[in-house]
Amino acid sequence: MNVSQTILTRSAIADSRQDFYCPIFGEPRSFLQNKLSTYECVIRCCFEERYNLSLVTNNKNVSFPKVASTVVKQIKCLYDKASIPSLSDCQIVKIINVYHDSYIKIRKSYKRDKDKPLFKARLEDLKLKARSLFDVAACKCTMTVKCTCQNTTDAYQCAILIKCLCEKTNKIPVLELRFMFLQRNYNLGKIGSIDKTLTKKINVKTERKARDLQRAVSGKEVSKIGEYSEIDEHKHSSIKDWEYEEDEFKPSTSTEKHQWQMRIQLSAIINSDRFGVSDQTTAVIASSVLRDVGMITDTDSSYVVHKCKKRRDKSCVRTDFKSQFTPPEES
Repeated sequence: MNVSQTILTRSAIADSRQDFYCPIFGEPRSFLQNKLSTYECVIRCCFEERYNLSLVTNNKNVSFPKVASTVVKQIKCLYDKASIPSLSDCQIVKIINVYHDSYIKIRKSYKRDKDKPLFKARLEDLKLKARSLFDVAACKCTMTVKCTCQNTTDAYQCAILIKCLCEKTNKIPVLELRFMFLQRNYNLGKIGSIDKTLTKKINVKTERKARDLQRAVSGKEVSKIGEYSEIDEHKHSSIKDWEYEEDEFKPSTSTEKHQWQMRIQLSAIINSDRFGVSDQTTAVIASSVLRDVGMITDTDSSYVVHKCKKRRDKSCVRTDFKSQFTPPEES
């Protein structure tokens, strides 16, 4: 490409950009990356994106829904950068479409009616709306401040008060309340860089909460296992004739006539023998319980129960019962 062709191409691009000039808001322009956008910024960014898409598709008449979907992504990036939860893409597109429709109504009759008093009033209303914040934060709760520091608006040091009833995922972070208050009411404040010290403190606090939660969950599981054991122990025998104490069974000294019933300490071995559970099933269940409690881990498997061990224990228990206990005769 020679010099004349390059100059011609640049002039053609410059002329095509003038086609997207707006007498109300001016030339196309992208979003500022250190502030949340106003309605005027959104409209001008729509002009910019339509111009960019026209260069790609070689068509100036790019559909506005396609332009709006591109602008929405940039808006959400700004709110994510400011750590403020935002609305969904569909909701933001609807807000853009409503304001764009009101802009189109004014734009169509601008040349014809720009000197009429009624049109001027409508135009001023549109511009007044354009200077306000394009607020797509998920939380719309009212924020108030009781200033006692007597500072200017941009130097507020007083706490921002908010009665937020939104879900936790939609709440504005406490650290961003002042920024959002100034943006909504005075269009002041900028999105700063990452505070590494504060970020480290937040990460440490989050990790500590996760550890406390894990510890609490593990404690609840252990207590539930103990509760289930006590329930089973009182469920299977309601008449206490024999007491278990220090690994020895002692007969009851009661003179009342009761049906004889042997009381034993519930354990995995005795319960599996009582209900006819196989040795392998008993070993698997016992190992699973120990893993849930945390005694068995991926690195430590020394507490894994083997079925052969259960079989030997069953034999020992049966032998002890036969040698030590003989049911009393019923009178």
